[in-house]
Amino acid sequence: MAVVIRGRDGKLYPAQQRSDAELDRIVTLTHQARCGLGLSVRATVDRLAKYGIRRSVGAVARDLKLYRCARCKDRAL
Repeated sequence: MAVVIRGRDGKLYPAQQRSDAELDRIVTLTHQARCGLGLSVRATVDRLAKYGIRRSVGAVARDLKLYRCARCKDRAL
């Protein structure tokens, strides 16, 4: 049986424990899509889904705000 957790919206989701290396990979992919390709946050979420990564729009926006890549370091998102 799969382990699930209840989200803030009351729905059940698979429990995911991501390692630091996996989170770094996700942030890198997020910045590649947003800063490198110029995609919107929603399109970035869709692109991550193609890699099998489920992230909410809020989580992607938080990643973009907290972690800065070389391309976005000097400009506002």
